[in-house]
Formats: sequence, structure tokens, C-alpha cells
Amino acid sequence: MISKVELHLRARPLGEHRSIGVVEVEYAGPRLAPHQEVSFEMAGRDIRAYVTGIRARPDRLPHVYVDEVRADAVLEAELAV
Repeated sequence: MISKVELHLRARPLGEHRSIGVVEVEYAGPRLAPHQEVSFEMAGRDIRAYVTGIRARPDRLPHVYVDEVRADAVLEAELAV
């Protein structure tokens, strides 16, 4: 599914979430949930991330907080298998 959200991205584990703005995120399932993997495009680059928090209000787009899945972490996980 694809939804528009107000996205806040943390690119490094010890960094802070940075507001990206309104972004279309793609995810599996009927709705966004914490710990779910999402993907989106930013600056011509496809990014994968995990939802760390969601703040929703009835009259606004949900604010979704995500941590980027870094390419080196994906490679380490694949090598461990």
C-alpha cells in the first residue's frame, strides 16, 4: 500500500529524526504500524527504513518516524545467513 505521510528520518543510530516533509511511503499490509519496513524515494534514491513511531491526528497527515536501513547493515545480515 502507498500512503502520504509527514516523514521524519533518522539516518544514523545515534542521530536525531530530521523532518523530510510530505512523502509517499510504500509498505505491506492494511496500515502503517511500528517496526514495519517502509520504502520511499528521496533525492532520486530509494530508501528502506523501519517505523519507530507514529503520531496521528484526525485532521492531519500522520507524522511517521523512521530509522533508515543502512546498506552495510543489510550486507552484514545477508553474510550472517
